[in-house]
Amino acid sequence: MGLNVMITEMDVSDHLCPRDQKRRDAIVADTYRAYLDLVLDESRVLAVSTWGLTDGSTWLNSFRPRADGAPQRPLLLDRALRRKPAWHAVRNALLHARHAAGPSRPDRGTELSH
Repeated sequence: MGLNVMITEMDVSDHLCPRDQKRRDAIVADTYRAYLDLVLDESRVLAVSTWGLTDGSTWLNSFRPRADGAPQRPLLLDRALRRKPAWHAVRNALLHARHAAGPSRPDRGTELSH
């Protein structure tokens, strides 16, 4: 249809994932990467934004808490503002996205720095 796409308020709930933090982080990162790989290859994506900056401020802990009481880790940065596997997954998806041909397609860049 030739529409431009903006992905907004993106996060990945880990409420059904195992308690082990490394496994959860890997599942969340894989989910971000799989989704963005699919969308970026098929759409004219102008922007990608998340629903928050750090896990410490996620709305998911009050809306859909984990049964084991562990805090969710749905965002790109942890509570101490450190990059998580999800950050790297999003960055890699943006850097490796195929660029569709066509004069009306804007260049796709990334706001995530090294």
